[in-house]
Amino acid sequence: MTQNVDRETVVSRLLAADDILILCHKNPDGDTIGSGTALCLALQQLGKNAAVLCSDPIPAMYDYMPITVFDGSFRPAFVVAVDVAGIQLFGERNNIQEYAEHVNLCIDHHGSNSGYAYETLVDAGAAAAAELLTTLIPEMGAKITPEIASCLYTGVATDTGCFRFSNTTAETHKAAAALIEAGADVERLNERLFESRSHARVIAERMALESLEFYYDDRCALICLTWDQIQAAGVAGAELEDLTSLPRSIEGVEVGLTLRQQKDGSFKISVRTGHDTNACNIARRLGGGGHPRFLQVPGHFVGPVLGAGEHQGGLHPQLPHQVGQQTGLVVLVHKIHALLNGLHRGGDGVHRHPGGVVEQRVHQVPDLRGHGGGEEQGLLLPGQPL
Repeated sequence: MTQNVDRETVVSRLLAADDILILCHKNPDGDTIGSGTALCLALQQLGKNAAVLCSDPIPAMYDYMPITVFDGSFRPAFVVAVDVAGIQLFGERNNIQEYAEHVNLCIDHHGSNSGYAYETLVDAGAAAAAELLTTLIPEMGAKITPEIASCLYTGVATDTGCFRFSNTTAETHKAAAALIEAGADVERLNERLFESRSHARVIAERMALESLEFYYDDRCALICLTWDQIQAAGVAGAELEDLTSLPRSIEGVEVGLTLRQQKDGSFKISVRTGHDTNACNIARRLGGGGHPRFLQVPGHFVGPVLGAGEHQGGLHPQLPHQVGQQTGLVVLVHKIHALLNGLHRGGDGVHRHPGGVVEQRVHQVPDLRGHGGGEEQGLLLPGQPL
């Protein structure tokens, strides 16, 4: 059971520690890498030995960050996790589980944090962990250098979709302003993060668009990428994170669904909604929870597939067509669209909450015929049954 601590305690713990290992989550994004690198640089500035460890390779798009990657040259005496809501999000490579099971301190912005660390600082009102660290690092007595500012700006900008998502607040803009004043090269960073795509990323986006389907008078759009397609495109996972914006960006679409298959056969489901639809309610009814931006539930799709005449909500049982019925994915898509019936009818259940994103990965999915309980593992928060 974790102990929730305040900022003063966090500063005290970090200043008293040395030989510090900073852990990031798997499939690293700009916030976890930017926050981890910034904290590492700040600790090194204070004369401490610190390094960063991630289960997966750091995407090339973040190669401008001066990351001190942990090479085993010291024995960690204090372990810090940044932007990691649950222990299952650390991954399994690079011996990270050896340290993930004994995290001394977690600094996070996910309200769904599972409390795996001995002590936890969560600010669910912060748009990113980097926003939290923008004020925490000066409280440690460290200076936010241009390098640190660029790392933190990366975290804030990527987690807010360049300040377009509903998690962006006045405090977020204040943090960004402070980072610009500290020397973050926002023109170069924004171009790198939001205006540049690799050839492989463009190929993957084309494949995703080929799967595009519309439902409920074109108010719901769905795209899907299989693992084979991702491999054929040669695109890195981190480059696909912003793909969730694609279906929602279409005019008139209130709910955008992105289904991305993982190497183990599971699918990562991202739900992005408009201002009048609650993405969290959709996720909770699928067995998840969390804040309106991100959530993952580990698992594989297995189970029965709806036959002809058994589909609901106007969704054809063969869709998404490129995945095939044998995966059981169709069952999940039916379930999602059944939940969206409230949107189609103008009823309640998925309304009255600022738009955002919820991401899930699910194993066994109950079908819509009233049987097949379904297994829910590794939830960050208890799910709410249908």
